[in-house]
Amino acid sequence: QFPCSSKRLETTPTNPIHAGAVKPFTRFLLSTFASLALLGQAPEAAAQGADLHYAQAGALLTYAESEVRILYAALSAKEFDPSITKSVIDELTRALNESKKRVDRTIPMLDEKDKAVEPDMLKLREAIKKCEDELTKLNTDIEEQTGAKGDDEEKKDDDDEERPQTDWELLKRGTSWLGQDISKAKTAYAALAKKL
Repeated sequence: QFPCSSKRLETTPTNPIHAGAVKPFTRFLLSTFASLALLGQAPEAAAQGADLHYAQAGALLTYAESEVRILYAALSAKEFDPSITKSVIDELTRALNESKKRVDRTIPMLDEKDKAVEPDMLKLREAIKKCEDELTKLNTDIEEQTGAKGDDEEKKDDDDEERPQTDWELLKRGTSWLGQDISKAKTAYAALAKKL
């Protein structure tokens, strides 16, 4: 949960993770997908594989939620570190994309008895896609507000002009909205898990 004045979020964060605690996404994937490689060798891999893919989708959403907390901490720091921010956004991009892929792989592997939940599975996919769209918008705002995007010519034109002050509240609100969207996706995931 993250603080902002927007109607979309009312609660405040507690103990956000320090920005320096970023863990490599590849290490996360290795640890979560190793079991899938082993499971693929079992005769009942198709049925169990669907469960594992779905479980991994949830784990990736949880991972993304923790990365949003890191991003909020990075944007709230006294000194803005563009390298940490970019790293966290890259982690979020990969986590959300991989979570969506896990859902995509789960759907065709559903047992006949579970086919009734396919519409809910598609809604979960849409919820994750909404998170991706929110992240894209936030990334654009961060680039524009912090000057991370733009060519040398633009910078030269701005040399004699006072650069607008960065709207940190805008960026923190955007991060809060992203956190809320991921939380909603996790809620949809948990509700659907009870039906499987």
